Amino acid sequence: MANIVKAHKRTQHYERMSEALAQHAIKWALQTGMLLDNARKMNTAADWENWLKEKCNGMSLKTAERYVNFAKALSVPALHPESRDTHVALSSSLHQAFIVTGVVKPTSIDKPPRK
Repeated sequence: MANIVKAHKRTQHYERMSEALAQHAIKWALQTGMLLDNARKMNTAADWENWLKEKCNGMSLKTAERYVNFAKALSVPALHPESRDTHVALSSSLHQAFIVTGVVKPTSIDKPPRK
């Protein structure tokens, strides 16, 4: 029984840690998106992808677009911003926050944010 309790406590501990780390990832994704959006505005469309590969260690265009779209989704007032912001805050992963903001579409295995 002691092993079960110990395993359960460790599970709870790591779950809390993963949620805290997810919030850091969300914060940094937002920052990255804002920085990328500013950089994109200073480049022509033709130069953007080359600039991205050269200056961002080969970051893919798709990844950069996700960051930019995420930052834009959080900066534009929505009809119900409290709902969106709450769901982003409750997201247990960056991927889930991307789903909540509409940056990516959920798949059949994605679960909704905690309530």
